Amino acid sequence: MLRIHPLPQNEVYHALEHREFSPAITSGPSAVVLSQDWCPDWLAMEKWLEAWKDSKRVEQEIDIYIYLYNREPEFVRFLALKENVWNNYLIPYVRYYCGNHLIAESNYVTPEGFLKRFENERCTQLKENV
Repeated sequence: MLRIHPLPQNEVYHALEHREFSPAITSGPSAVVLSQDWCPDWLAMEKWLEAWKDSKRVEQEIDIYIYLYNREPEFVRFLALKENVWNNYLIPYVRYYCGNHLIAESNYVTPEGFLKRFENERCTQLKENV
């Protein structure tokens, strides 16, 4: 099951200060989707996320945090973090976490591609060690 949440504001500030999200997010399995509300690829991804959130095709529980940063007061600072620290200039930008580790990054991704990020041996081992 996919559980979709807005990214809490305290996590935005944590990332700005520490260049990474806190263990509340990174313990996972989780993904943080960073985008801007006008982006066509984000709008397509949002549709399949909503369609798949209660799907029986998703065997594990994955928390997905959404942050549409162009709507936020920290837009300029967050954009600088994304582009200058995380070196990603495209949207949507997705960071995948498991066991307090960043396990993958992507931009637009299909539902199948999204789920494959969590179906790897490293994620399974990391979950067992948390």
